[in-house]
Amino acid sequence: ASNASHAETWLGDRATMVDKCPLGAGQLSAADGDVVQRKLRLQAMTPLLGFLLLQLGGAIASGWVPQPIGTSIDFRSVRAIDSQVAWAGGSHGTYARTIDGGKTWHARPIAGASLCDFWVHALSIDSAVLVSAIPPTRVYRTTNGGQTWNLQYEDRSPEVRLNGGAFWNATHGVIWGDPVQGSFLVLTTTDGGGVWHKTATGRIPKPLPGEAGIRHAAFAAQGDGNAWFGTGGGASARIFRTTDGGVSWAATATRLTAARDQGVLSIAFRDALNGVAVGGGGPAGGAVELCRTANGGVTWTLPARVPPGKIPETLVFVPHLSPPTLVGIGRTGSSFSVDGGMSWKLLGREVYEAVSFAGPVDAGWAVAHEGRIFKYASGVSRGRSLRASEDTTRIVTQPVVEKPTLGRVGGDAPKLGDAKPTPRALRSTTEISN
Repeated sequence: ASNASHAETWLGDRATMVDKCPLGAGQLSAADGDVVQRKLRLQAMTPLLGFLLLQLGGAIASGWVPQPIGTSIDFRSVRAIDSQVAWAGGSHGTYARTIDGGKTWHARPIAGASLCDFWVHALSIDSAVLVSAIPPTRVYRTTNGGQTWNLQYEDRSPEVRLNGGAFWNATHGVIWGDPVQGSFLVLTTTDGGGVWHKTATGRIPKPLPGEAGIRHAAFAAQGDGNAWFGTGGGASARIFRTTDGGVSWAATATRLTAARDQGVLSIAFRDALNGVAVGGGGPAGGAVELCRTANGGVTWTLPARVPPGKIPETLVFVPHLSPPTLVGIGRTGSSFSVDGGMSWKLLGREVYEAVSFAGPVDAGWAVAHEGRIFKYASGVSRGRSLRASEDTTRIVTQPVVEKPTLGRVGGDAPKLGDAKPTPRALRSTTEISN
């Protein structure tokens, strides 16, 4: 579920590119041949170009479209399953779900959980896990779309705080929390969240004095058992890693700023080896820093620093985009990057609390305080010339001439990630996050 994907053609039905090609049984005219060639060139463009087109123009300037929900709770997290299904968790023991792409959201509180602040991990259209990060520390699970919720784990100790977690699939998941009695708390499940087991203290490096989790987003899971969580507050900002589903852990010190309320803010991995982490920041609004790894988190390097304010505080990779694309949210809004976080371009100025993508087309959501939910919509107008603002890359599309459909260009339409970006798209480096 944490690696959910939504495999559909990146412009869908909103910008017909090759579905009405003027091929007939006879020889093409020169004009028709030009039309076909234009369509083929557009067809071959990577999903990244479609993603850029969505944020540069079309019906919605930034791509983020507010969706009505009818509640004023503060949302803390969101998880996208696909273009139709997403779950959100928030304050006052409340969760929300949509099964129609966000046209309608249903938000409901869980009885007896009014003191809980929930983050959510969605497993499917019917199954999800809610975790209360602060006391009372609880884990709830539903398998019937939220009709009923079962309390699967509870710890009333005031020092227990659960910081983050994820599921690798429908059965195996992990949650991590701040140190308790000299060891980080790690819980694992192998039955979809029904039963949770504590990882033995001897299998997790001991915390440094003052070390703890800084933010819920300082966690990432990938593959069948890889996961990472980041810390701060101590002498060093460290990133812990597991490759066996949370049974054992190792830790690596990074060069990210570590101090009171400062440390690792967010972690994102695009595969088992390549990941990025951001840190620093803090309540005073210090500069956000970025580090990267190419060996699964064994070592982390701090590249030349991006100017302050240019790196978002929360990062996610968008599945099925080539080159790999990061989306980020932060104090300055949302942005995206296609060069591993070294440069960013603005998507919008709205400030979000959490973001989740299950794919590049109509499968991304962001949530914020006061009951606000947004979807990243594919609102590109057919044949429209898109002229970027000063903050964006200029991309212009040629109008597509529609003619009667007499056939189809040879071969199936490209699947997400099949095509490589054009040189122009490759030059479209930029920004994202919170």
